Amino acid sequence: MSITSTLSTIRSIVAASSGIATSYTTQPGSITADNLPAAITMVGPARWQEQAVGLFRQDRTYTIRVYVMPVSLGLGIGEGYAACEPVLNALGATFLRNVTLSNTVDHIQNVRDGGIRGDYSFADGNYFGFEMSLDVTEKST
Repeated sequence: MSITSTLSTIRSIVAASSGIATSYTTQPGSITADNLPAAITMVGPARWQEQAVGLFRQDRTYTIRVYVMPVSLGLGIGEGYAACEPVLNALGATFLRNVTLSNTVDHIQNVRDGGIRGDYSFADGNYFGFEMSLDVTEKST
């Protein structure tokens, strides 16, 4: 599978996860309130290797940043964090239940998150949100 195909599959799975309103397929210029919670999935570093003659694999990290609520809403830190909790839980569970990304990769080695934070900057401001990382093992093309 190619990086482009894996990225597309991850974005589709994110879009179908409970609580995600928008899973962007391109880098947006801004995020509007009606698109929140919004996810942007990025291709991260990888280790490429030959497993056997003619069998190539890559172990790649894909990072999903989810913007849940603008800090500027003034609802207080507790409400911003609370809004993130069910979205984070649902997205993590989504990937734990689909470790082959719908049979498109060998498997997800690890699903990690960096916790909920209130300092994710995007073009038009700061957001409460979180990052989730997937370490994916796949055949290379």
